[in-house]
Amino acid sequence: MTMPRHHPASAFGAPDGPPGPPRAPAGDAPGAASGAASDATAGTGVPRWEHHKWSEISDSRSVTRFLIVCTANRCRSPMAEQLLRERLRSVATPTLVSSAGTLAEEGLPATRDALTVAGGPEGHASRRLVRSLVESADLVLCMTRDHLREVVTLSPAAFIRTYTLRDLARRGAAAGPRRPGESIETWLTWVGTGRRPSDLVGHDDSDDVADPVGRPVEAYRRCAADLDSLLAEIVA
Repeated sequence: MTMPRHHPASAFGAPDGPPGPPRAPAGDAPGAASGAASDATAGTGVPRWEHHKWSEISDSRSVTRFLIVCTANRCRSPMAEQLLRERLRSVATPTLVSSAGTLAEEGLPATRDALTVAGGPEGHASRRLVRSLVESADLVLCMTRDHLREVVTLSPAAFIRTYTLRDLARRGAAAGPRRPGESIETWLTWVGTGRRPSDLVGHDDSDDVADPVGRPVEAYRRCAADLDSLLAEIVA
């Protein structure tokens, strides 16, 4: 089926953006999901678990920045942060992964079970989601539709690059990987073809990753396995 060549809505209630450029032929793209990876540009010497501000990277223009959002920034998003970093080791483009919570209290560690199950981040400190974090990210990954709506309330224009993990995994599989020379912005335009803000109203278990907080460690293990599977699809 031929996809219509239009840009998805750029905000809740905002007008559509201009049409995206045509996609290049398929193949292995420089900067696409192949090769070797790092959490930051080479030679910065920034420790892996201290990437809490994009400004800590000396040449932030060369880095693809991922922001992961949950509620308290102590459970799902720290686990996903660690798991995504591990997955991105196979990606050529320098990347930076960070996280925040819509209702987070500043400076708290990840929960013990999150640290046990995901293997880190030992140096994690929770932080509250703010507009500047959203606007500096290339891709915002949310645990639930509620989190996505909070992100877009802070920055309506971020809709085109903000997804729940489940939705992006589905759409990314359908759209296929980035092509030679294709930016993440252009790829997200194609991934989001036909996507509307109204599609994200209400609750839908098919879009949300369940919160294991307050439950036995087995619930954390199931959550981590779910997150890792979704992130593997997204990285691919």
